[in-house]
Amino acid sequence: MNVPKIETLVEMIIPIRPLTADWRVAKTKKYKKKRRKQEIDKAVAYEKYKNTIREYAAKNTPIPFPLTETIEVEFTIYVTGNRYGDVGDHDNYSKPLGDALQGILWVNDNQIKRGTTEVVQVHHRDEQRIEVRVWPYYPGGRFANALWALFCEGRQRSGCCRSCTGGYIDYPGEARAEKK
Repeated sequence: MNVPKIETLVEMIIPIRPLTADWRVAKTKKYKKKRRKQEIDKAVAYEKYKNTIREYAAKNTPIPFPLTETIEVEFTIYVTGNRYGDVGDHDNYSKPLGDALQGILWVNDNQIKRGTTEVVQVHHRDEQRIEVRVWPYYPGGRFANALWALFCEGRQRSGCCRSCTGGYIDYPGEARAEKK
């Protein structure tokens, strides 16, 4: 049996020091008046960070147009951490990246149906970078899709598993419910 290869749609390395989304500051009128200078500086730094990523990605994108299908995204963040050695929460890194790459790698970040973010601590500032990988989205995951292709040998609707039956398994004496 041949093991099916799962094709990556986009792979990109962005050689920029990663920042977390906790740099964001609320932009409502209520909070604009109460912001201190430090908070304004953080908001400016956050926008500058997103714009830097957008500029780099626009110049170095491996695809001519943004993807329009549903996708799965993996971010690998290589960061040195702060002066205490903390690298930040993984979920705070993905939000600014999803916003910054919108319109360049994908049309809208609501196309991302599954996303993973891995944070790797490195020891030198020169090693800091962001790696982005994008795959087509498969319900159940890309590995479940590969297993289906391997074991079902690509038979469509043969009834041997949930993938072949469109998510439904026929049980003796039961009628299949139709999708609405």
